[in-house]
Amino acid sequence: MSRQISISDDVYEELSRLKGDKSFSEFIKERVGFDKDNKKVMELAGALKKDSQKLTALKKTIAEERKRNSGREFDW
Repeated sequence: MSRQISISDDVYEELSRLKGDKSFSEFIKERVGFDKDNKKVMELAGALKKDSQKLTALKKTIAEERKRNSGREFDW
């Protein structure tokens, strides 16, 4: 199914220039990260379970970022 959208002439010209030989749909899908083969988030659940060093480092990084960005601490 196709849809019609309206964009300004300057946006059209820039998209047309950037897309090269690809179709507008192909180009837009790439730019917005649309990919039917992408894994769903839940498929990644437990991916680091067997690598405790990486998991611990990731948890530490997340906790530091949360504290720095919002003052919230998270105790794993």
